[in-house]
Amino acid sequence: MAAATDDDSPVYGNGQITYTLEENNPSTEYFEVDQNGEITVKKSLLPIETYSVQFSVIVTDGGLPQLSDTATVTINITRTIGNLHAPVIIPTPAAYHIEIPEDTPLGTVVYNVMATDEDDGISGQFTFEIQYVGSYTVTTNAVFDIDPISGNITTLQEFDFESGNTYYQIMVYAEDRGYPPRRGYGVIGVTILDENDEPPQFEQPIGPFHVIENAINASVGQVVASDKDTGDSAYIEFSLVGDAVDEFFINSETGELFTKVELDREDATTGGMYNVTVMATNSKASVMLNDTITIEVIVDDANDNPPIFVGSYSSTIVIPLTSAVGNSIITLATEDADEGRNAEIFYMLYPGEGSALFSIDRDTGELVTNDVFDQGSTQQIFELNVVAYDGGYPRLEANQSLTINVLDYSAGQPTFIDVDKEHIMREAMEGVEVGMYNETIPAAVDPHDDGDSDILYEIISGNEEGHFALDPLTRHLTTVDTLDRESVSEYRLLIRATTTANVTTSTQRRKRDINLAANEIIVIIPVGDDNDNQPQFTLDRYIKGITDDMSYGSSVLQLQATDADTGNHSVVWYHMDTGDSSDNFVVQQGTGIINTAAVFTDKAGHSYSFKVKATDSYGTGHEADPPATVVIYILTVNDLGVVTSELPPSVVMENLDEILDDLANLTGLIIDHTKLGPRVEGDDIHPDQTDIWFYGIDPDTGEIVTARDILDLINESPKDPDRIDEDTFVKEWEIVTITEIYDKLRKEPSRLPGVVGALIALGIVILIACILAIVALFIWWERRAKEQVRRQHLWAEMYPLPNVGVGIENPAYSDAMLQADASKFMDSRTTYVTQDGKTYMVDAEGKSEEVPPGGKSILVEFGTSMYDDGTDDWIRAREADGEPSAPLGESLRDDMGYESQELTMDMFVDTSDFIDDDTSVRGLLMRLESIDPVIVNNKGSIHGSTGSITTYAEGVPFTKV
Repeated sequence: MAAATDDDSPVYGNGQITYTLEENNPSTEYFEVDQNGEITVKKSLLPIETYSVQFSVIVTDGGLPQLSDTATVTINITRTIGNLHAPVIIPTPAAYHIEIPEDTPLGTVVYNVMATDEDDGISGQFTFEIQYVGSYTVTTNAVFDIDPISGNITTLQEFDFESGNTYYQIMVYAEDRGYPPRRGYGVIGVTILDENDEPPQFEQPIGPFHVIENAINASVGQVVASDKDTGDSAYIEFSLVGDAVDEFFINSETGELFTKVELDREDATTGGMYNVTVMATNSKASVMLNDTITIEVIVDDANDNPPIFVGSYSSTIVIPLTSAVGNSIITLATEDADEGRNAEIFYMLYPGEGSALFSIDRDTGELVTNDVFDQGSTQQIFELNVVAYDGGYPRLEANQSLTINVLDYSAGQPTFIDVDKEHIMREAMEGVEVGMYNETIPAAVDPHDDGDSDILYEIISGNEEGHFALDPLTRHLTTVDTLDRESVSEYRLLIRATTTANVTTSTQRRKRDINLAANEIIVIIPVGDDNDNQPQFTLDRYIKGITDDMSYGSSVLQLQATDADTGNHSVVWYHMDTGDSSDNFVVQQGTGIINTAAVFTDKAGHSYSFKVKATDSYGTGHEADPPATVVIYILTVNDLGVVTSELPPSVVMENLDEILDDLANLTGLIIDHTKLGPRVEGDDIHPDQTDIWFYGIDPDTGEIVTARDILDLINESPKDPDRIDEDTFVKEWEIVTITEIYDKLRKEPSRLPGVVGALIALGIVILIACILAIVALFIWWERRAKEQVRRQHLWAEMYPLPNVGVGIENPAYSDAMLQADASKFMDSRTTYVTQDGKTYMVDAEGKSEEVPPGGKSILVEFGTSMYDDGTDDWIRAREADGEPSAPLGESLRDDMGYESQELTMDMFVDTSDFIDDDTSVRGLLMRLESIDPVIVNNKGSIHGSTGSITTYAEGVPFTKV
């Protein structure tokens, strides 16, 4: 600080003081002095090499003359380190990449730039600036801004990925305040991420599309859409919305539109045009956007409609005998629902008797006479067939029959004109009061009526029973007796018209096939039905035999009741008699089919009897009286016989009814069957021969006749010319044997013609012994099967198999559960896993150890006790030295009577390979396929390749993965 005083008064500037530094001293360029005399550093003192400088400070006043004074100032300089370091942008190297979505809001902080400076003091202080911002398309700083103090980079504008600016480089620097100031630079790369902000857009215009009618899966056209987004946001899936989804479908990827059903251009509801709305959706985007477009689909015409005659031409057309050639008779009119060439209609006459006398205009359909008629006939009738065909391909046509009645009006007889020769009258109801039916028949005309004669009408034939009366003048037709539809369902009365001047006395009855004269007509009176009849079962008693293995809900037999009425009155419904119902069977209401409502295991030899009612008019009308009695026998092996034929099953099936009828004729019994199939002899099946399992019913008692008695009836059948004999039956149907089930199982046929008596006696002895053995075997086998079923259900409830994840049921598991004792499953401390072709042993703590290939094998063993009591059954997994031994199907027996089998990864198990008939020991094994991973674990754990464990129910010994 330099200080000076001036005693003059400040008036006129005499006392105002001004400080300056001397000009010729180099040191003064580093300093400056203000008007208070304070000396400050003007710039960095680093260039000064000395430790002190001297210079003069000059002080002057503002008076005249100007006075001044000088003072010498010495400034000592303390040497310190200068601005040696530039700021450094963090991280190093100073380049960083960030990604921001295109919908980032304005002013969002997207990055924070940080820097360091190793200098101290003012040289270590810095601020941030943006050098430039560059992109693929433009270089501008107006995109991002940076806070000079905090280094936060913020957005100055909104981004649009689809505009093309998807990447920016921001060059930033940090500049310190040292001397000279230093800068550190860094580059931040900013990638703009695409957001699904653009919906798909259909290319315009689209349509209209055209498709031919009646085509299924026909391509209609293709829609095209695009999306400005990228990646999954640009994936477009097409779908249909709106009402057209029933008629069309679209390929979701290509946008090609197809017909789903046959379209009808003539459909009045659509008019042959559909508006199909297609939606394009970017379905893989997190937020799905869509666009829709409605396309007009026009159904083009196909020739699928034949011409249709408009109007009625069923009546007879009467023309005079004297008609000249070219006289117009009638102009036929037609229409065609198609369009264009397909709707153009042309006419022709089909060649026939008398057709040459007429011609028809090809284009207009006008029918005219083409020749003169035979003048010697009072009446001529011509049946013409007019064909109308269109111009499409293939050509479609329609036919119209015309009856041309050519009359000689000079004959003076009445004529029925514009009336069908067979005229249908109103229905007459049966059972109604006499005279309630009163109708008027059609009238005839007299071409020469001069007013002096009346037309009279009479019934010539069809009223032989006298049920109707016809008033000859008024034409009123009435009933004079009660009608019964079940006796006569329709009356056909031949009516003749005559005049009083030309009355005919002929009462000749004409048959229906005789041509009618012009003055004759047939009136048809249908008889209406009244519900005056009750249903009747075709049989009073229905008897059927079934086997004890028939499943629940199976069809047993079908009852049938008929009703003489018609329509709804004849519709019969069936129901069980509530007073005598059976819980073991049900009857289908509309069909009369009897179904089982229970199972009949252990019910062989039982019989069931119940009644079934039938009611007409859908169960609301008359009831059958009496109801039907149904008897169902549960057949035993004693009741069943087997007929074996050398004919194949297909031939036997076609002739089954005739074969059973012949067998019934041979025995005098009612014969039915329970089974038909290829012939079976032990383990051999003969597909070219047939076994028919049959049984017999006594027609008098309705009871089952044993197979043994049926065979006796066959052997003892009398020689009756009205009945078939055994030799004829055997020869006609190529019968090999007729035997009992027991004989079939023992493969010993019953006696056929020519077997000697000694062999019969020996066969009977053997048969009795076999029957006893088979009965014992059946009892043992049934007990064993029940026990197996009981065990299977028990294990299924206690140890359910896994049904989720990658675990699926091993197909041999159920069989194994029937034989194994769960309390003796494998050692719980070890799990073996094969993964990536290697085998590992995993202990209880989860530590794994690879099992060297060829050194040890992982064996799973399963065995049963030869005593079959289940107490010594066992399953275990263990290690074994050496390669796996014992190929599939070979048993390993030890001295204690156990049978086991080693299981390796490449073994396929067929349980039939482990059945030993000698010891009755059954070993069942599992198959482990070489799929990664394969696990053998007694706790049912699934060990995934990532090490995760999912534990299922305890007690599942093996899991196939």
